[in-house]
Amino acid sequence: MLNKDVLFFFRCWLGIAGISKKETKQTQQLGKRFEVSMLVIALWLPIEWYSQSRGILPTAFYNVTNWIIWLVFFAETVVMTMVVRHKFYYLITNWLNLAIIILLFPFFWPPIYLATIVRIMRVCLMFRFLIPWLEFSTSFLSRNHLGTTIIVAVLLTTASGLIIATFDPGVPNAVAGIWWAWQTITSVGYGDIVPVTTLGRLMAILVMIFAIGLLAVLTANFSAFFIERGEHSEKHKIAELQKTLKRLEDKIDSISNSINK
Repeated sequence: MLNKDVLFFFRCWLGIAGISKKETKQTQQLGKRFEVSMLVIALWLPIEWYSQSRGILPTAFYNVTNWIIWLVFFAETVVMTMVVRHKFYYLITNWLNLAIIILLFPFFWPPIYLATIVRIMRVCLMFRFLIPWLEFSTSFLSRNHLGTTIIVAVLLTTASGLIIATFDPGVPNAVAGIWWAWQTITSVGYGDIVPVTTLGRLMAILVMIFAIGLLAVLTANFSAFFIERGEHSEKHKIAELQKTLKRLEDKIDSISNSINK
């Protein structure tokens, strides 16, 4: 698991540090509430990218969702800046919020649609959403939460399939993309769907690396799960044995007291 200090420095450098641990508990709880909305947006983005690239929904729909995403960022930045004690520190360590608010202001999109900048910023959006949850996920994994491990794997694998389907001609649609992602992560490799672009192959490498790490984490977690179950069973037996011994001691003391009388 990543060292917490290293992960926090990495988040500050990327401008996604979040709420400092030095802030009050009420402020930190408010920040976590915003993180929930950010996670929902993170899960929505791959779906939006795919549907937009295929022209499934009208442009007006994406304009509305873009406004909603921008307003969530704006609300989080304004509200958290007002409630935190160290306002300048918060803005500096969360500079990506300000960049997103300025560069992705939907009003600028119709007259000046800078496609390259918008795509880069959308990648930044994914980092902004997912990296804060990396610490949350690793914390859960260290506590042997197998359900969280599986949920994270399913979400990331599905998102990878949706994303690659938006730009690689070797992946014809979303279903094929998800199918390819699950083939890759499970090391099955039927070969019926293969990325043909350099970017697609690079993404495949990332999925493979993730699969190797996931296999190790799942193996370790399942092993820890069964070991903990065995330890719990043994502790329960020991506790029952201690209760039995205590009852026997009480009976012996009672008999001893009766004889002494």
